[in-house]
Order: sequence, then C-alpha cells, then structure tokens
Amino acid sequence: MKNFNLLLLAVTLQTSSVFAQEQSGLIFWSDYNYFKDNTRPMSQTNNSYFKLSTQAITLPPIVPPQKPVLPPTPPIIPTPPTPEHSSTDHAHEVEPPEQPHTTPSPKNGYIFYGKYYYPGKTLYTDKAPLMGDFTINKDHFVGMGSILTGYTLFNKNTLTIDNNPHNTTTTGMQASGGGTVINDGNININGLYGTGINVISDGLGINNGNIHLNSYYATGIQIYGNTTGINNGTISGNGYQGVQVIGKGHFTNSSTGVIDITNGNIGICASEGGIGVNDGIIKTYNTNFGMFSPGGTIINNGTLTMDDTGKNPNNIVSSGMGVSEAGVAINNGTININGRSYSGMSGGKNTVLKNFGLININPPAPQEIYTDGSFAFQLGHSAIGTNEPSGVINLNKNGILLNGKGTLHNWGKIVKPTDNNLPLIYRGGNLVMEKGGSIVTSSEKKSIETIYLGKSYMGNNYNLMSKATLDNTIIKSAKEIKSNLYGYKLILHGNEAIFSKLSFSVLTNDPLGNYLENIYYDSKNPSKDRLFDIILSSKSSNHFENYLNEIFGRGYFPSLIYQTRDAIEFGNNNILSHLTEIPKVLSKERYIFGYSFEKVNKSGYDNILEYNQELNSLFIGKNYPLTSSISSGWLLNYTRLSDKFKNDYGKREDNLFQGTGYLNYNKNNFNGLGALFLGYSKGDLDRNIQFDYSQY
Repeated sequence: MKNFNLLLLAVTLQTSSVFAQEQSGLIFWSDYNYFKDNTRPMSQTNNSYFKLSTQAITLPPIVPPQKPVLPPTPPIIPTPPTPEHSSTDHAHEVEPPEQPHTTPSPKNGYIFYGKYYYPGKTLYTDKAPLMGDFTINKDHFVGMGSILTGYTLFNKNTLTIDNNPHNTTTTGMQASGGGTVINDGNININGLYGTGINVISDGLGINNGNIHLNSYYATGIQIYGNTTGINNGTISGNGYQGVQVIGKGHFTNSSTGVIDITNGNIGICASEGGIGVNDGIIKTYNTNFGMFSPGGTIINNGTLTMDDTGKNPNNIVSSGMGVSEAGVAINNGTININGRSYSGMSGGKNTVLKNFGLININPPAPQEIYTDGSFAFQLGHSAIGTNEPSGVINLNKNGILLNGKGTLHNWGKIVKPTDNNLPLIYRGGNLVMEKGGSIVTSSEKKSIETIYLGKSYMGNNYNLMSKATLDNTIIKSAKEIKSNLYGYKLILHGNEAIFSKLSFSVLTNDPLGNYLENIYYDSKNPSKDRLFDIILSSKSSNHFENYLNEIFGRGYFPSLIYQTRDAIEFGNNNILSHLTEIPKVLSKERYIFGYSFEKVNKSGYDNILEYNQELNSLFIGKNYPLTSSISSGWLLNYTRLSDKFKNDYGKREDNLFQGTGYLNYNKNNFNGLGALFLGYSKGDLDRNIQFDYSQY
C-alpha cells in the first residue's frame, strides 16, 4: 500500500537573553538518540512510549546453551607424529589457544586427536596412529574430531570427560566443516557442562555406542545450526539433557536408539527452529520432559515413558512432550505417564499439540489433584490440543483429560473407565468434540459440565442451517452442550444438533458486518472461503473482533498514519531545533549539513498496534543573509522510517522526501522563525498473518 502526504506550514518563536557568538563558514551537526524502556527524556515522552516487559513462562526454564567449543588450532610441525601412548599419557599435548578456530593444517590432515592433526580420510581410535583410550580434564577442550567433508573419525575405545578445573564446557567428539564423527565405543561424562558429541558447521555426529551422563549438567549430543545428529545406541544416566538441538539442525533417535535420563531436565530439546525426532525409546525418571521445544519441532514416533517417585508435587507442568514460544509437538507413537505431576502433552500460548497416537495416563492415585494430578493435556490460555481421528487417550483409573485454560479438540477416542471418579477437566479448560470423536465410558455419571461442538459438525459453512447426529457418549457425558462457534446458534433435539448461522450485521455493529453479509457466499475461491472459515471459527465476540482486526487491518491503518506522522515530526523537529538555535543572523552565506538517528519502542493504544521504530534523517541546505537581522535559507532532507510490529505481525519501511524554506529574524532578545515544509512519503507494509492455530 502507498501513502502520500502534503506537509503543512510550521512556525516557531523563541526568545532568549543570551545568544552564542556569530559564526560563518561550513556548519555540521549530528543528532543521535537511542531510547529503551523509560530512558527517553521527559520533555520528549508521551503516551506512545512504553516500558519493555516480559511474561513469565509457565514451563520450567531451559539453561541457555553453552557456546559450542571449536576444535584446536593445529601446531606447526613438519610431519604428523605417531606417538605410542597409554590412556593417561598425553605429555605431547600442547595447550589450546585462547580463541581456537577450525583452520586445518594442510600437512597434517583434517582429523584431530588430542592436539594433533593426522592424515587419512577415515581413522579409528583403536588403530595406529590413534591407538588407546582418551581422558579429558582441561578447560574448553575438545578431545577429538573431524573438520572437513569426507573425513570420518570413529571412536572404538573409551573417551572420558573428567571434572574440568573451572567447570567450563568440555567436549568429547566434535564434527565441523562437514566432517563426521561416530562413536562406536563409550563416552563417559563426569565433569560439569561436559558434552559427549558436539556437531557444528554442517557436521554429522552419530552415536552407535554408549554415552553415560554422570553429571547433572552433562549433555549427550548437541546439534548446533545446520547440522545432523543420530543416536542408534544409548544415552543414559543422571544428566541435564540427552540431546539438545539449537538452530536449524535435525536430530533423530532411531528405532534402535535409547535415551534414558534420571533426575535430569529433558530427553530431547529442540529450539530456534530445530527438529527433534524420536523413533526409538525415551525413558525418564524424576525428569521434567521427555521432549521439549521452545520455538522448534518435536515429533514422537516411538515410545516415551515418564516415571517418578511421586515426591515432586509442584512439578505439574512437566510432560512427555512440552512446547512454548510457538513450538510444535506431534505424537504419532506412544506416551506413557506412570508418575504423578506429569502431563502427556503440554503447551503455552498460541501453541498447537497434536496426538495421532496413544496417550496412556496411569499414575498412582493423586493425593490432591492440583499438586500431583496427572493429565493427558496441560494447556495454557489460548493453547490448542488435538486428539486426531487416529488418536486414543486412555485415562485409566487415576488420569485426568485436561488441565489449564486451553482448548482440546477431539476427533478421536477418549477412554474413561467406570472406576475413574476424577473430573474429566480440571481448572477451566474446554473440550470441543469434533465430528467422529467419542468419549468411551460405562459410567452413567455426567463427567463434564459443558461440552462444546466444533465446526466440523457444520458441514458447508455457507449453509444457513446444518444438522448433525451426535454420538451417544457425548449426550451421556455432559450436563450441557453448546456450540463452540460465536457465529452459530445451536438447537438440540435428542441426539440431533441443528446449527443456525447468525448474521454478520448482528455479530458486529461495525459497517464491516453489512459488507461481510453481502459478500458471504460460496465463491469457489479458496483464499476467500478460508478467511470466512477463520472468522466463523470465533469462539466469542472478542475473538470475532480480533479476527476482523487482523484480516482487514483495522489495527494497522491507524498505525501507518502515526508512523508517517512520526517521520514528519522527527525530521521537522530536528530542523527547527537547529534553526532556532542559530545565533544572530550571519553576515556570510553558509552551508548546512545534518544527520539524526532515533530508535523507539511505541506502545499500543486506541487501535494503534505496538511497534519498534527506527528513524534516520539526512539534511543538506544553505543559509543566505538578507539584512543584519534577517536571513533565509533552504534545506533538503531524506528521512527513512523502519517499523516492526510486535509479535512479528508485520513490518514497514517508509521513505520521506522533503524540502524546507525558512525565514529567520533575530534581533536583540527576540528570535522568530517561519518555515514551510513541503514533501511526500512513500511506504510499503508487509503483513505476516498467522492463523495456524486459529483454524481450531
């Protein structure tokens, strides 16, 4: 979209008893301002500036990843050594430099072991020249690795990471630069912050053997960036996490892989767009998560089992699969919850968790539901859980279906035995039954206060009226049945549900309501029909209005006006502030140059969306004396505006071109300035509309 603006006349008057001395020649001024939180000067503060804040995440915090340890710089030696040493003889090693890098030594090869590089594309630790076990007890040390595509290092022995002196990150094997490391032996991590296998810079790391975690902050495998890791063996012990994926990397626990964590934090963690897949077995005991993702994707195709001693009553957000910060969780396999205070799947705001497989909730009887109950889903406000048509949830004797303020949509099967006397839902969440979904129970007792019917029952959304036959289990399980959609009225006749669409003009008193009613028909246009589907999926009047705001930009366009105004005021204020500070009218001509920069966080108010703003202005002009007390001049300025809406809703860049003519009167204690600003702005808005979770 394009915006054009005509800038108007601006006049400023200033009086002062003291003026600077007369100057002539070339004048340059530069103005730099940076504002964050509430540090903006009060004279420049208005209600459009706000203090940055953060929201507490309900899930347990994840310790920030340690910076990957890079392999050592090779020593400059004429020929590669072939030392014969035992597992404790490393006298030939040299200390690593303060900032090691991955530059290879052409003479020595691309596989390093200790402090030396060795020739050969495929080397084994149980054969010369790498014969023997290896023990690491130094700070910031990498034991062995490969740094180039086509070069592979196999560990066939025992690699031990002992207690490093200053508790710094220490790595057993590392793959970088496309190189490959494979563990066919044993890696024992005894030191704090030790990592068994570290993969960076397009490397590949594979564990076919055993990685033993003997320290709480130990990590079995770390995948960093665009790299790949595979576990075909076993990662086990008392460690912080079995696997950590950071960035766009990909990790797979294969069908033969086992990750077994006791008294730790996470089995597999995938963050910042990373992907973690379990095709094998994940077992945990007194551990927070089997799989967890803040901003990445986790997929379970295997078996994930959570156990504990029942002595951790406040850990109710721990789960088999947990996500936050727009993370994605998909269960195609089996999740077994055998301990108290766990959930099968848990998620925070605006996250979607999908179950296509089996979730078994089979804990001991809770002493108190809130502190040590176990749930199939733990969903924060606006989080969505789905039990897909192939999904089965077994609550057994002591399981609860849902906890939290989120919503669970059920196309599959929920099994609640007669001897389960616990509520189906705890603390305010919503259960939405979709077409084909059922609640299997032999109890005649109503197990839920309200069940909502989802839009899959509506059939063609463009029908003014739809009918559907409900499963008997829905009628038996709920005291009340309602429509989950704000735009439909529900009428029940026995097992028959009749849905009647309400008029858009009734749903909103905005003129947009009449417009929508006039264009509401099956257009065979997938994009248009999808937008109507989203609007009609609203669950309340607030949802409805928010969808209208997002789709039709009702919050964006007022923001654009303010943003352009900000650019105009920024440029004009800088010009005026300089010109009004000019001392007595100069007797000589002079040139004027200027540059200004400002960065501000703007708050949302009165339908104005929150956004972060950067402004840059460049000025050039000339001043001409007319009389001893009057001068005039002109300035040309270019202002660049860069705005990013909060929550990645969109961004905008605007270019403002302006010409200014002014007349300055300055005599005695009076200074008067008249200025005429003429120009135009031209800006494009890029919107990033995300409705992935809204479809539910």
